[in-house]
Formats: sequence, C-alpha cells, structure tokens
Amino acid sequence: MSLIGMLPNILAEAKRRYKSALKNPAENFEAVDVMNAGEVSNIQGTVTQCDNAIFLASHIADGSLAGRLNLIYCDPPFFTRGGFDAAIKRRSSDGEEYIFHVGAYDDYRAVGISDYLTDLAFRIMLMKDALSDTGSIFIHLDRHAVHATKLLMDEIFGVENFVNEIIWTYKSGGSTNKRFAHKHDTILFYSKTKMYKFNPTKEKSYNRMLKKYAFSGVEEFKDELGWYTLVNAKDVWQIDMLGRSSGERLHYATQKPVVLIKRIIEACSDEGDLCADFFCGSGTLAEAAFLLKRKFICTDIGSLAVENTSKRLLKNGAEFILSRDLNHSDYSSDEIISIEAERTGSRVNLKNYKADTDALPIRSKEKRYAEKLLHKDSTAFVDFWCIGYLDGACFRPETTVIEGKSAEAQRGDTVLAFDIFGRIAVCKL
Repeated sequence: MSLIGMLPNILAEAKRRYKSALKNPAENFEAVDVMNAGEVSNIQGTVTQCDNAIFLASHIADGSLAGRLNLIYCDPPFFTRGGFDAAIKRRSSDGEEYIFHVGAYDDYRAVGISDYLTDLAFRIMLMKDALSDTGSIFIHLDRHAVHATKLLMDEIFGVENFVNEIIWTYKSGGSTNKRFAHKHDTILFYSKTKMYKFNPTKEKSYNRMLKKYAFSGVEEFKDELGWYTLVNAKDVWQIDMLGRSSGERLHYATQKPVVLIKRIIEACSDEGDLCADFFCGSGTLAEAAFLLKRKFICTDIGSLAVENTSKRLLKNGAEFILSRDLNHSDYSSDEIISIEAERTGSRVNLKNYKADTDALPIRSKEKRYAEKLLHKDSTAFVDFWCIGYLDGACFRPETTVIEGKSAEAQRGDTVLAFDIFGRIAVCKL
C-alpha cells in the first residue's frame, strides 16, 4: 500500500494508543531522584531518563503536566533507518589516544515508515495535551519523513494552527555528485490555538548595492558590509551546524547549535515560561532555556543523552532535578560501576573507577583497548564528577569538576561521577 493509503490507518492506530495510554497510565512512575542542586523553590528544570510517552501519559493523567507547557521543541529521530554512535576520545596519562564508539540512538532501523509515523503521531498527541492554550510546538525533521509528518500535524493540531515551515540551512555535509547537496532541515511550527505567543525577531536586510536609501521614515544602519534596515525575520534561517572544533560540541550525534534553539525560545516564550524537549539528545534546549531564564522539562530514553544534558547544565550552574525511570530506559541497575575518592584537608582527589569492560556498551574490538586504558589510567572513563552531600534521596553538588582529578570542596562528603557511557557512580569520602 502507498504511504497516502496508509495515513488513515496510521492516524487511527496513533489515536488508539493515545487513548489507551491516558486510560491506563503507569500506576507507579518509578523515577529515582539522583540530583537536586539547590532548594526546591530554586529548581529551574528537570531531566528524566525515561520513555517520553510513559512520562507524558503519566503526568497528563495526574494533572501535573496537562496544559502547562508554553513551548515544546521536538527533535525526534529522522527515520534515516541507521544507527548513531558517539565517537568518544580519551587520552591516557602517557598521552596515548583511544577512540570508543558508544551508541547514541537507533533511528528506527528495523521498522517501516508506517510504524515510525504511528509512534511519532501518538507521542505528538500527548504533547498537544501538555501545551497551554498560548503554547506552540516545533517539530524538527528532514527530507526523510517531514512530508508525511506535516499531514499528521495538520490532523492533530488543525490546518488553521499551522504557523510556519522553517528552513534551517547550513553549509556542512550532504554533498555528492549525483544530486543537489542536502543542506537543510525543516522545522514545522504549530500553535495550539490562535492565542499563541509570538515575539517577532528582527534581522538585517541589506540595501541594493549596499548604499544608503535615505527614504523618509525609514531607519537605516551601517556595518562593515554596508547599509541595511531591520525587518521581521524570514522563515529561512542560515545558521551554521556545529563544526568539529566548536566549543559547544559534545560527544553526541546530531547535536544542534544553541543559537538555533535560542531563536525558537525567544520567539515563542517569555522569561519564566516552561519549555520542554522530550527527545532532548545532547541537551541543547535545556542549556538554551536556562540561559534565557526559562524553566525546562527534558526527557530522553538514552543514558548518553542524559549524561550530556546534565554536564551542560552543571557547567552553567543550573539547579535541576535529575531522575531515571529504571523500568523504561536503557539504564540497567545491573550495570554496576564504582568510584573511589579521598579527602586531604579541603582537597578531594578522584582515585579509582572500576567497571566490567565486557559489559561496556562499546564495540567488541574496543574492549581490549578499554582494559589497556584503565590499566594506565583508572579514572579515564570518568567524564565529569561532583563533590557534594546527600540530602535524603537527593544529591546536592557543591563543586562540579568537568576536567581534572582533584578539586577544593569545604563541606561535601560524597562524590558522584558520570562516566562517558552515561552511568553514575557514588561514593562516600
């Protein structure tokens, strides 16, 4: 059957799953608090490792999320039908470099377009319930599935609530001698109602020949290129992808630049508003929302995504709650790692990281390199670590160490470390 012929069945199955999820939400959303930096009243966001459909259905059904979100940015898998790895470089104490490939996510390799669209539409229906009447949603895709997703969005949100098809164009990737180079993604912008927030963004529009017009009533400006006016931004955005040497770049596939997400947040939300990303990946929305003084909710099923998001937030000094749904994520409590640290006066030193190399989520041929690296440098797999203290079930960090194996900390008596695979280890000093 053609894709057009499948769309009614896709929509019907998505609606069935949506109704079932709300009728029978998870009775006990078993999220375990891991980190709470600061007092509850100061919390700026939450990061949860979980299946986003279970998270949404559970919190919509109990009323805690229904109609609360001012903005959703959704960057789901694109249906490339491939697997995405993070190539993580680690250097031993003697300077030797090792590269380990860690799975970031599987982009529906084993399913067809019908299953992909049903899964996405079902989740978008739940996201709609979470939006406030003044809220908006941005769905970020590319050529693989955006055409069909647009039709489903028209049905879910209504054609009348379609606002923009934004083209994000960039220089990197996509070149071949057999077609025009693939150099853009598509971002679908829908509102929940006609009362949606929108703060017009201005951009430069250069005069012809870059000369001054001197028209009456027209304000003109000049920069190093020439004369221009300020006009409302167009729906084609020229923003470079993150280069290999970019200071923003983390070890996560398909990472988006902060400037792109900032533009969306500034356009459709105000300070203090609640923004969400239920496929948070590398955590760009969480960082951008924090920097723009918005609150945030982020979820992802992958450990690597949660680790990257947490690292960005801690590096920026954000206060947030980190939790894991142990039943519905790729985190397994059976994957035991351990960390050792010691205090000398006010100085805390990271001493040892232990893990079963056979259980590491890397390629088989890389496991012997892992053993070799750990033999040389027992903490080489630690990506970042925090010194703090336990307050009930919550860990409150006093100091976060992104690089280095020692740090000053006055009162902290507990070390929490993230490894490069997104797993957490805790030890007492």
